[in-house]
Amino acid sequence: MDVDLHFKMSSLNSIYTFIAEAANMVMLDDVTEEKMKDVSEKSEKVEVPTSKKPMQKKPIYNRKKRNCTITPLGDNMRFFTYLSKPSFTCSNKMQMGGHEYHRNKRKYIDGDKWVCLDSQYNITPNDCLVYSFGINNEWSFDDSMDAFGCKVFAFDPTMRMNNHQRSDNIQFWNLGLSKLKGTKYIDGRKCKVDRFENILRMLGHLDKDIDYLKMDIEGAELEFFNDVFSRSTHVLANIKQIGMEIHPGNQVGSSAYKRFWKYFQLLECYGFHLTFSNPNSIRSNHFKYKGMPVATCYELVWTQNKTW
Repeated sequence: MDVDLHFKMSSLNSIYTFIAEAANMVMLDDVTEEKMKDVSEKSEKVEVPTSKKPMQKKPIYNRKKRNCTITPLGDNMRFFTYLSKPSFTCSNKMQMGGHEYHRNKRKYIDGDKWVCLDSQYNITPNDCLVYSFGINNEWSFDDSMDAFGCKVFAFDPTMRMNNHQRSDNIQFWNLGLSKLKGTKYIDGRKCKVDRFENILRMLGHLDKDIDYLKMDIEGAELEFFNDVFSRSTHVLANIKQIGMEIHPGNQVGSSAYKRFWKYFQLLECYGFHLTFSNPNSIRSNHFKYKGMPVATCYELVWTQNKTW
């Protein structure tokens, strides 16, 4: 083949190749631009939330109230019979705290609470959470739960103490428990109080399991029950055990007795069973009703009967 002819044909092939590649590039650019335009149009249709608040995980509790049947107290003996016969048995109970003292040549123990350590409650050392309302400078229960390895949040607005860290596991709050948020007079002093649900939310425990809720708040337990059963029954779902001292007094059949009777039934309706009951050990709190030894105040423990 003539050299000039070969050169000319090679040049034509190069030109054709260039033209083809250029056309492909144009086609590719067109497709890319078209696709990008389509993606852009789709992106413009995406709805962006206007709220600046971050998405929050919903609590696991159920806000629906239960349909509970409440019967009037009627015969006052029913009240004391209920307290004398716990409906649930704990196989492995442990006494936490308690201060021994003497009065009129008698030995008393006060400030203790019983905790059921049966496996179904899964109260694990170094991995448990306790709320303790009512300290009155008697820390034995809180210190015992601390030694067990629980994180303890202690509350008392009457001790003239600021919020502080008592130990690595015990945090104290100058705050009382009530049915309202605000202030109230306790023993002549103006004290800061709040609702149980608000306190849980403040400390980030609204959807956490509470291994033990302790209350020794000299009658204010009625305000707690009033608030919980009227406004926030959902907080009960995460409480394993409630240990409290109740103060019905010596006026048998009074409104306090009737209110407690109502709340006993509501606790049972929400899955709690009376597991431990003992009259206060101080003799001056004891009296007889229709021949039955009773007391003005009782130490009680309710456990929520389910496997945790």
